[in-house]
Amino acid sequence: MRNNRGFGKFESLTVFVILIGVMAFFLHSTLGGVSKKQLNKFKDFSVTFSKAVYMNIDSYKNPSAVYLEEVVDQGFIEKTKSPFSTETCDYSESKVETEGLSSRFVTLKCDQFLIYREKTSDLSHVTIYEVSDWTLERPEGENVDEGVLYNCQRADGSLVFPKYREEYSFLYGYNKIYSQNYRNIADIKTTSCTVVSNTFYRTREEYKEK
Repeated sequence: MRNNRGFGKFESLTVFVILIGVMAFFLHSTLGGVSKKQLNKFKDFSVTFSKAVYMNIDSYKNPSAVYLEEVVDQGFIEKTKSPFSTETCDYSESKVETEGLSSRFVTLKCDQFLIYREKTSDLSHVTIYEVSDWTLERPEGENVDEGVLYNCQRADGSLVFPKYREEYSFLYGYNKIYSQNYRNIADIKTTSCTVVSNTFYRTREEYKEK
């Protein structure tokens, strides 16, 4: 049986199913679905970041651990927008570490996604992790990261940085704000704020591309 527009029940049902499928696809994309294109951009940025460090290694204050914040401050990278949102990638956790004469490892965090200590000599196949926010309470489970993070507390109780930082990221940020050149946290002597630290935890699970 056909309706007034010439469509039978079967054809109408088929169109309806297709429309539902299209709507489901767009809902998945806009409500948290991660596309292969986004993941590839994330991987590509780890290469760009690594090259910006390697090509300008003599320009950084601490070549053994160069954070994204310093690379941006130096003007070697301009675009740091996360492939997954409108936010920037994490300045204080993304870094390139150098061990020995030439072994380099990149860590890149954008939103809840993390590339962790991958060798910069071969970034063609990297593992991507999904991580939770750092918290003072240890989560249940086995895949839990633990780290000591730092901040500086003013006399009124407020903190200098919006969130706690890794040691060398803290030093870089502190030196930048207070025009200092400390190389070790233990050497910091200031009346502006008091260095504070806490042990933080987060979950880290390998992200399976769909």
